[in-house]
This record gives sequence, C-alpha cells and structure tokens, in this order.
Amino acid sequence: MAAPSYQINNSVSATITEHFVCRDVTNTHSSGQAIFVPTNTAAEWASFYNNTPAGVTATPCDVRIYLTTGTTWTVPASWSSSNTIEVIGGGAAGKNGSNNRMGGGGGAYSRISNLSLTPGASIS
Repeated sequence: MAAPSYQINNSVSATITEHFVCRDVTNTHSSGQAIFVPTNTAAEWASFYNNTPAGVTATPCDVRIYLTTGTTWTVPASWSSSNTIEVIGGGAAGKNGSNNRMGGGGGAYSRISNLSLTPGASIS
C-alpha cells in the first residue's frame, strides 16, 4: 500500500518510490515552505512528477540491477539515452592439488555509456 503523501522541507531532497516509479524529489522553492507530494494513487503520483511546481524537481532515480545468477535481465521502464552499464565478473578459484598449487584467474570489468535499448526488452 502506498503512503498517502510525503512532506519535503525546503532545501531538502528525498527519494520516493511509489507505484513502481522512483523519483529523487528536491524542494528549493523560493517561499522556503515544505511541499506535500501526493502518492496515494498512481495517477496522483504521476501527475506530481510530470507537473512539478516551481522550485521543485523530480528526476528519475538511479537504477541499479545486480545479477548474481542467470544470463539475462529486463531493461527497466525508466531506461533513457543517458545511462551507464557496468559489469564485473568474478575470478576463478585457485587449485591446490598434490603437487600443483595454482592461483585463480583474474576477474573482469567492462563499462558502456549511452547505450540505446528498448524498455521491457530481455537482454542476454
């Protein structure tokens, strides 16, 4: 169940995730007053982050997906052309045989930015 609303004081940021949508909301309104963010329904929440008041921003949250098993992932609905994918592969275990002591293999790291993908697509 969603919270009916959130209060964000002036000069404060808050991460709000409701109805499967995450936004970093920042209140820098010149009045210095707190704002109330309606989140009771998906429609209220969407209306707020799509039509923020003056002095308020609601930017998409960073999405971090950790794959610990498997070989595919689904592109999040919030995917945009400004993105970064980083992957880290673990190294192989060493071997301790009767006369053979061998070190393990090294891990790997790769990074790509601004990759064009379709939200909802399954990526291998």
